Amino acid sequence: MNKRFLTIVAASIGLSAYANIGDMAASINSTFTEISSLVGGAAYLFGLIFTVAGLFKFKQHRDNPQQVPIGTCFTLLGIGVLMIFLPNLITQSGSTVFSSGTTTGGASGSGFADIGGSS
Repeated sequence: MNKRFLTIVAASIGLSAYANIGDMAASINSTFTEISSLVGGAAYLFGLIFTVAGLFKFKQHRDNPQQVPIGTCFTLLGIGVLMIFLPNLITQSGSTVFSSGTTTGGASGSGFADIGGSS
């Protein structure tokens, strides 16, 4: 058992000499990019599924209002819309939180003085 372990350790040390930290970081970064694309695509797909399910539940509610409450329809539609816009929301939130630190100067323009009544 110890000989196998030592052989594996020696082989991994020998192979790690050919890889540097920059290559490993680039590989991890590309993996996270692919995972975020997968999560975004899945959110969009499930959003469409929830929206269609909400529409079908609304049809069921119209046919038999005693069996299917109206809240179920609106809940499914709300979840569907939220999941459709989730990838865009995450992108915008990430750019807001991790911005470069530049700020805008505030409101300006020729008509801005007219709003406050100052001359």
